[in-house]
Amino acid sequence: MFKKSHFLIMSFLTTSQILYSDHYMAQIIPYQTHSVEAEIGGIVKTMALSKEFSYVDKSILVIQLDITNDDIEIDSLRDKQDILNDALDLRYQNLQSKKSLRQISKYEQNQEALSTLETKNSLLTTNMELKIKENNREKKRFYLSGGYLGKIYVNEYEYVSPGKKLFEYFDFSKSRIDIFAVPEDIDNITTKRIFIDGVKTSEWKVEKVSKVKDTERVSAYQVRLVKENKNPKSATFGKIVKVEFQK
Repeated sequence: MFKKSHFLIMSFLTTSQILYSDHYMAQIIPYQTHSVEAEIGGIVKTMALSKEFSYVDKSILVIQLDITNDDIEIDSLRDKQDILNDALDLRYQNLQSKKSLRQISKYEQNQEALSTLETKNSLLTTNMELKIKENNREKKRFYLSGGYLGKIYVNEYEYVSPGKKLFEYFDFSKSRIDIFAVPEDIDNITTKRIFIDGVKTSEWKVEKVSKVKDTERVSAYQVRLVKENKNPKSATFGKIVKVEFQK
């Protein structure tokens, strides 16, 4: 929020002079807001609609897309993996046996070695395909733990395409205030005393100070204040407070 001010419009050089008061008005918000989108398309099969707009302590499955075909393909690849592992063991045994027999030509030994390498390559390819399939299946499951679940944007049995917004959640571990400070407040701001609604506080700390002026508020620098929440579940947000900095 911008510093509480009065605006004086001047026609000279078509610019605006801004007269600032001695404090800032800003809103307390969650430390971070996260938007979760689908990376892979699919049909919504499971959703924790009952947990919408509530704080989640332990891990819950918020949304799961249909993984039926993924399970079938993964089971098939695991069976193929087992077969290729057995085949590779036999190839190694045959190769060692042929190497120990003098009547087996070098050509035959090389052919057996080549077959062994081909089987090994097939196994490596299968392992890779299996890992990709397992990763893609996990990308269809969306969990949340230790956060506030906001709005869910999809419905059960709805098809969602990649990039579709699924839900949002908030980090309540800290509270945050963003203000846009004038240059005179920026100097040594981390050493100044902070007052919230006229009361000196040690809970709120300056976390970040931009060294570049804001592109919209061209005479101000963004400053972020944060406060640790000992009990995130009971934290409240949205209140408008007066922020002051004093030496």
